[in-house]
Amino acid sequence: RKIELMSYLLLLHICSATLMSCAEPVVFPPENNHYNCTRSAYIHSINLLKELGEEEVNKHKIFIAFTCQSGNEV
Repeated sequence: RKIELMSYLLLLHICSATLMSCAEPVVFPPENNHYNCTRSAYIHSINLLKELGEEEVNKHKIFIAFTCQSGNEV
């Protein structure tokens, strides 16, 4: 029996509630399943918020959304 491996592409959407808009998504290398993609999204989001810093995040009310697109959705 053949098992198809599906990959999931992580797209992080960096948004500003102040500007009511999001930048073009940041695309990360594919993950082998939805769980790993979602887990990676939260890790990258936390690291990005730390990198931007509290002042910048508060000033622009930055939030990060993400999508994990399966290989057949891309």
